[in-house]
Formats: sequence, structure tokens, C-alpha cells
Amino acid sequence: MTGTPKVYLDTVHALLPRLYGKGSLPVYESAFGRIERLTRKRLRQIPATEKAWAETAAGIVWAGEFTSRVPGGEARVFRDWCSRINGAIRKAQAFLDAPAPVDTGIDLAWDRLLAYVAEVEGKPDARGEVLLASQTSLSVQTLRKRLGHVHPAMVDRDTAIAALAETPPGKVASFRSALRVYNKMIRESGRHPGLIGLLPEQEIPPLPTLRDEKFDWSACDPGCVDSVDRAIALAIRGRRPGPDRFGGRLGADRLAERRTARKGRTRRVRKPDAARKSHRQALSWLARHGFASRDAVYAMTSLSELLTAEAVETAARAFAERSRTDPALRAASGTTSLGTYLSSLATLARANAFPEEVLWALDDAPYLLGDEYVAAIGNRDRMSAERETFVKLLDRDKETVLAIVRGPRVLAAEARRLLGAWDMLGLHARSRALHLCMSAAAMALQLTRALRTFNVNEMTISGDLPELLPPAREGETAWVDIGRDRTKNRRALEHPLPDWAWEILTLWLEHGRPRWIQHNSRETVGNVRFNATDNDYLFPGVAREGAISRGLFNKAWNLGVQEFLGLRGLTPHVMRHVAATIYLAAHPGKYADVASLLGDTERTVEAFYCRGAGREAAELFAGVLAELDPLLDLTTTLKGTA
Repeated sequence: MTGTPKVYLDTVHALLPRLYGKGSLPVYESAFGRIERLTRKRLRQIPATEKAWAETAAGIVWAGEFTSRVPGGEARVFRDWCSRINGAIRKAQAFLDAPAPVDTGIDLAWDRLLAYVAEVEGKPDARGEVLLASQTSLSVQTLRKRLGHVHPAMVDRDTAIAALAETPPGKVASFRSALRVYNKMIRESGRHPGLIGLLPEQEIPPLPTLRDEKFDWSACDPGCVDSVDRAIALAIRGRRPGPDRFGGRLGADRLAERRTARKGRTRRVRKPDAARKSHRQALSWLARHGFASRDAVYAMTSLSELLTAEAVETAARAFAERSRTDPALRAASGTTSLGTYLSSLATLARANAFPEEVLWALDDAPYLLGDEYVAAIGNRDRMSAERETFVKLLDRDKETVLAIVRGPRVLAAEARRLLGAWDMLGLHARSRALHLCMSAAAMALQLTRALRTFNVNEMTISGDLPELLPPAREGETAWVDIGRDRTKNRRALEHPLPDWAWEILTLWLEHGRPRWIQHNSRETVGNVRFNATDNDYLFPGVAREGAISRGLFNKAWNLGVQEFLGLRGLTPHVMRHVAATIYLAAHPGKYADVASLLGDTERTVEAFYCRGAGREAAELFAGVLAELDPLLDLTTTLKGTA
């Protein structure tokens, strides 16, 4: 706490009977009773400060520990519990740091000031102008709480700075706002004869802030300023379409022109002014944190000298170190500031075709700060929803587990039967056979190692860097090798395929894929175009270049997995949890291996599978592992997962 840095939560716990009445005391006693079990620390080991508690709470694995009557409301219950502990810390701080009793004259002066403000706020004067804005009394009450030991007429910059240092981080904004209201009252003291002798003679000068001095773009080289302006404009509007190579002889095609104009960005920027401000703030942050001196930035002649991989890494490390060492700042993992800056810089870099090393540095910057920061980037609510979906799917049913792990071979057997009678099938039956074969191949890939949906949907089998590699020779093993530029977390995925999985993929490559191209290369029917070609992708597109659309991929998956196998709710993304759960069932506690399997952080994996639903799912799988087909080779699946 402010004057007593060695106070810990055991002291706050002991003060609870003096801080709360009989009605509230049991609630806070119960809240404190959970701390040691959830944090695995004694109360005497946790400092009684809001910052220390925020960092401790961020590391709590709360899955399965809190319940709610509202579905999906467990996260809110956890946040309320954290806020309750925070409130007790603040109340204990006020109790221990309470100033000495104030002089009666000072107390009466504040009473007179508050009485006058409460009487005239929101009321007009003789000219019809409002004397004091509504709720000005709240600002005066805030000042009295922080400066009540000083006569209101004696408040100056030094006393305000001292009070600011004692103000909790969450109350700083309201204190500064109250000072601005107070300064307005001082400026207009002639309109308030009832405040004679209660206000300082001069306004209180601006107080220092924790922010760096504002970056002065006008001091930069004009060439650098122009380069920044052009880059921001390009990031907001997108690239302009190039000239028509046919010179307009083919006429205008509004759809094609619109598609070309949208190329390179996903959607129109709806608030260009806010986006422009965000990009400039991110560049200012990079200039302030990524270089030892601003003079070096002022001497730069282009944006490419400012936005470099080295500058991004330096800025991220400096930002994290500053938040860790300054007691008045929240930890980097407890805010979204760094993620916001990096996201804006990444948008700027992609729109202006910066080198790949810059984009990789922007994507890798969170990992420089450790797993704690990576796990804090918006995964908590998403993981809660996935956890609920996954456990509802299993529903503690042994048959569901067996259906999942045997699903690829069941689908492949049905697809092989239908493909064997290809000449006797109609168009609809042929489409069904190909969709079953496709879903068998996709499910086999997902069961051997958890991949994100777009990595399966857009997997390549040829070209410069094929991702599915067949065995080099007889007796060798097939491999999946996906580069870091094709994964969400910038981590390369490389692993061998078990023989049973390659057998299913061979069925698709040798029998399903050629028929898929032939079946979807017939003449146009109505508004549907069938022009599939033999390209580099495992699943060639039908009415488009490249891979099949996500909608068509989901259609094939749903036909095979959800309708034929009856596994309702088992989406390609939920399959990520299946592979990890199977491995944890065979090897309990090996979260680092599962993190490598998923291409995720160990902290995120442990938060899901250590307690609650994830643990129950692993136990469910463990109960039926003895009944699984021995062809499901977990050892081969996990080899080479670096």
C-alpha cells in the first residue's frame, strides 16, 4: 500500500470485520476463502496492492471453479469476484492510510464550499447562463477526498501532485477531471461571491503525467512526413485498380471493377478519421519506444527507416519492461495497448507491401514477452465458448469418442464403396460420394494433428512449397509441412502422417480428386459454373481459382461428419480439441507437448485442459483408449512436433 509496502492480503483479511458490516462480511470472507486455493499461494505471499492483485488474478485458471445460473456467465462471476477483492484492498488502503484528523476550520471551509456548489449547480444567473454545471458537487467531493487535509484556498500544484501520487490508478482520471472543474471555478470566481476566501488566487497548473512527451511530427524530415501520409492513405483507401489492359474494348463490368478495387483488403474502412489517428498513434509509439533518441527518428527520410523489424522488437521489449518496473503502470499482459499498436502497424505494413521480416516481427512481438502476454490476447471468452461446445458434444458418451476416432476409416469405407460403383451413380450420388471422400481426408488430417480450418481447406500438394508431402520412397512416411507464414500464430507445423491416415488421403488423391475435377468440369448448368482444374491444392476449387470455398468445404464436412457419422456439432475447429484430448488421455499432464501439437501457448492449453470441462473430456477419452483401434498411432502422430 501507499505508505506501507509490506502489507499483504492476510492483513486485509484480518481487517474485514472492521471494514464491513454484518450483512456484507460473510460475502467478503467467502471471497477471501477462495484465494489460496485458486492462486496456490498463501495470503501472506500476495502483496495488498491493486496492481499485484491484477497480475495474480490474470494467472488464475478459473475454468470449472465458478458457476452461474446464466449460461456462459461464469466469466462474469469470476470478474465480480476479482472486483470484490479489489474493493477490499482499496478499503483497507483507505483505512491504513487515513490522514490525521483535519483542523476544524479546514473541515468547515470544505463544508461551506460543498454547500454553495450544491445550491447553485445547474441554476442560471441573472443573464440566464448556468453558474455551475450539474454534478459539480461530485467533483468537489472528489477533491475533498484527496485534498481534504488542506484548506481549499491553499490548494496548489505541489499539494495536487502529492495527492496524485497517492491516488489509485483507477481514480486518476476522475481526480484530474475534478481539478479542471476547480480551475474553471477559480477563473470565474467573480461570478461566485459566496466563495470569497474559499478559492485559490491562481489556477492550479497542469499536473505531470506518466505519458512521454508528445512526438513532434513537424520536426521530422519533410520526406518522412510525406511517406507516412501516403502510407496511411493507402492503408485506409486500399490500392487503386490498375489500367484496363484491354483499353475498355470489352466494356464495363461493375462487379469485376468492384472486386478489383477490394483486392488487398477485406472491407471498407468505415471510420477513416479514427483509422488515420490510430495509425499515427502507433507510429508515434514506435518512434518513442523503438529508438534510444528521437533525434534519430527526426533525421529519417522515409517510413521504411522507421518501421523495421529491429525497431518493432525493441519497442515491444521496452514497453513490457517499463510496465513491469513502474509501480504506477499496469502490466503489459493486463492491457490491450500493445496489441492495438501492433495491429495498426501490421495493417500499415501489409497495405504498403513491407518486407516479410517486418510482418513476422509484428506477429512475433507478443511472444517476446512470454506466454503470459500471449494468453491474454482475447482468448478467454473464445476458449470458454469452445469448451462448452466440446463438452456438450461428448456428453460423457463412450460411443461418441469411438465414433470420432474411427470416423475417417468409416467415411473412407463408404466412399470407397460408392466410388467402386461410379458408373452406376447419378449426378447427385456422385457428388455425395466425392463429398464423403473429401470429408474422410479432412477428418484424417484433423485427427492426426490439430490444424485450423483454413490450413486444411487450402492445403497444397504441389507448387513451390507443397504442404502435403507423399513418401519419398517405399517404406517411408508422408509428411505435412506448413510454413509459419501460413499459420495464425506464426509457428511452423511439421509432422509425419500415420500409415492409416496416408491410406485415406491416398484414396482421395488417386480416386476421389481426379473424379472431383472431372465431375466439376462439365458444362454450365443454369447460373452454376463448373470449371474445376487440376491445380496445386488438395481440394481444387469448382467455380473459382485455387482451393474450394469455405462454404463448399463445410458442406462436404457436414455431409460426412455430422450427417453420415451423426456427430452433430463436431466442426473442423472443434476437432482441434479432439487430437489434444486424445494425447492428454494417454499422457496426462504433458501440456507442453499439446501446445506444440496445437501450435498454441502452453499457458492457454493448460487453462483449458487442466481443470473443468477440458479435464473431464480427457478423462472420458482415457476411459475408452483401451478399446480404440490399434491403427490409431498416437506415438507417430506426435513425432516431430517441435
